[in-house]
Amino acid sequence: MTAARSPEPRDVLRPEREKILDRARRPHTVVELAAHLELPMSVTRLLASRMVAEGALVLCVPSNEPSEDDLLQAVLTGLRSL
Repeated sequence: MTAARSPEPRDVLRPEREKILDRARRPHTVVELAAHLELPMSVTRLLASRMVAEGALVLCVPSNEPSEDDLLQAVLTGLRSL
């Protein structure tokens, strides 16, 4: 997800929202945001879903998902490199 807007003065009173907007200037997963904020995943997911509903965040969808064969090949390559 990425930020649809910059942090506004009203976000200063909610530091987690401000940090999410600041961090999400580039695409990040909810897991990455949770780690950066040092918040539980469930709390970060709740904040992010509300921010998406408000239009403050935009969901990013991969343009081309790898096929199952590509994914299995990547896993096999990784295992062989161990």
